[in-house]
Amino acid sequence: MLLKGLRQGTELIRARRPAAVLMTGGYVGLPLSLAALRAGVPLVLLEPNAVPGLANRLLKPLAARLCLAFPSASPDPKCVVTGTPCRPLAAPPKAEALAALGLDPAKRTLLVLPGSQAARSINAALRDSLAALADRAGHWQWIWMGGTAEMVAKRNGGGAFPMAVQVRGFIQDVGLAYAACDLVLCRSGASTLAELGLLGLPSLQVPYPHATGNHQRANAAAFAKAGAAQMLDETDLVPSTLQAGLRALNGRPGPAGHHGGRRARPGQAGRGSNGGRPSGARRRVERPGHRRTPC
Repeated sequence: MLLKGLRQGTELIRARRPAAVLMTGGYVGLPLSLAALRAGVPLVLLEPNAVPGLANRLLKPLAARLCLAFPSASPDPKCVVTGTPCRPLAAPPKAEALAALGLDPAKRTLLVLPGSQAARSINAALRDSLAALADRAGHWQWIWMGGTAEMVAKRNGGGAFPMAVQVRGFIQDVGLAYAACDLVLCRSGASTLAELGLLGLPSLQVPYPHATGNHQRANAAAFAKAGAAQMLDETDLVPSTLQAGLRALNGRPGPAGHHGGRRARPGQAGRGSNGGRPSGARRRVERPGHRRTPC
């Protein structure tokens, strides 16, 4: 498989004659990266997680640059902190987003993003927390990307919530949801955290415990250290700990503009962590030999 990929990568390099190759990690990128190196094409690595993956660790000695989303504890002249490139989020003003989603502008909004597969553990703990959190029903509302199972339960009569909760199987326009929300409950994947850092949204993170090298926990820990998030390990995830985390994140929830917490300025929440940067992609395609401040 590797030899076949190397052969195909060599053919691609000869046909396209790139000025450089950007490798974003993962074993599937190894053959093309090796083909680029063999052809003398500079290799630039992108590591969006706090713990480098195996492929990037193997290729680092041969690469021209290693672009990091998180500052490294071990300075290396090959490393440069660029953040993670983010797609432009065409988000409207908050008032427009709230109106588009049918939400109350006098309430704070919690956005629940339990991973693309809608983690059962988070959904279950959240479902079991509804009654206990109902005492603040007049002060906040939720957009809950619960996945197909939650949608089915709602249709079957399991959707009688003691507060304003919108359950969605999947959120296509996440930019609109981000624009409307004040707080986020989520996993700790690199792309999600880059968006949170870019937008300055505070979060309660439950990292996926089976991620390779436990990198999601390292991501969440970096955000927590920077004061941008609270972390709750899945081994500690039960309704009571989730409720405590949400209450702590929300401070003393009240009408918008009259609560303890506040949204950070864009980019502030990710400062010192994986702050997404719209210019991150541009910085990566600069000439690999161009000097940058080492991490």
